[in-house]
Amino acid sequence: MSKINRLLEFITTIYSIFVQRFSMKIIQITILVLTFLSSSTLYSGPFGRASKAIRIGEIQELIIELSSDKYQGRKTDSEGSRMAAKYLDSTLLAIGYNPVRQNFYSPEINKNVSNILVKIEGKDTNSFVIIGAHYDGQGVKDNRIYHGADDNLSGVAAVMTIARMYKAIGRKPAKTMIFAFWDCEEKDIIGSNYFVSNFYKPERISLYMNFDMVGRANNGDKFPEVSYAWNNNFPYLKTLCIDNVHKALPQKRESLNIKYEMRWGDGKGGSDYAGFSKLNIPYIAWMEVEMHPDYHKPTDTSDKISWVKLERVIRLSYYLSAKLMNN
Repeated sequence: MSKINRLLEFITTIYSIFVQRFSMKIIQITILVLTFLSSSTLYSGPFGRASKAIRIGEIQELIIELSSDKYQGRKTDSEGSRMAAKYLDSTLLAIGYNPVRQNFYSPEINKNVSNILVKIEGKDTNSFVIIGAHYDGQGVKDNRIYHGADDNLSGVAAVMTIARMYKAIGRKPAKTMIFAFWDCEEKDIIGSNYFVSNFYKPERISLYMNFDMVGRANNGDKFPEVSYAWNNNFPYLKTLCIDNVHKALPQKRESLNIKYEMRWGDGKGGSDYAGFSKLNIPYIAWMEVEMHPDYHKPTDTSDKISWVKLERVIRLSYYLSAKLMNN
């Protein structure tokens, strides 16, 4: 009997091990299937089509080109600035937009200013989402070119790519969208202030999203930092990001270290969201957490851009703008 008992005990042990291993295999397969299905759901449909429009090569080409010496730092009303505006026009035309220039003379600085605007008419033609970044730079000082790759061609590339993403979905967005490339931010934020102060019904702007210096990963590409600021009068804008960041960036290894910064809706600020804030328009402002050593220096060059961080900021920003419009 003792031999039989030992045999039964052995068989029971083997069976138990088999069941455990088989069960774990089922669990592992189930997890893989669920992960695949969730990923397929996320990257199918409109968001999937939009995500495919994020082309790192084209982002790199834009920043490398416009930060090159021939554009001479893109100072407002300079030949380099006019060349940069033509380059942006041609890029927008290639995507399928018809760019419009908002040209005006600024007596404060005795310069001609040129904002570049494109529009997608939405299902709601009386409500607007505006996404913008300034393309002007510091120009040339003491015979040295201030290339302005991060400040602010990183922002320009973000807006251009999001504009491309909305074209890629092949249908009207919920609200009418304006993509803006502002001139003369570096001198008193003149370009965007002129636009918003002359907008025919600013109360119909449901969101302004700004990009200014979003291309440097000062703490490395693994978990890059970025600042997300919003108008304190609209606390749902913080919740919007917190609730959706892991949906837009589902892989833990593909995330962002977001620093949330509440800003007062008092019209103060050092970038193009200031004019919108002054009119109490909801805004989101993406920017650096801390100024890097190359800020407003000739050494702000394209070789220091984190393409990893920039791609993640773009993907998340598109997702948040689409989510906000549809809710």
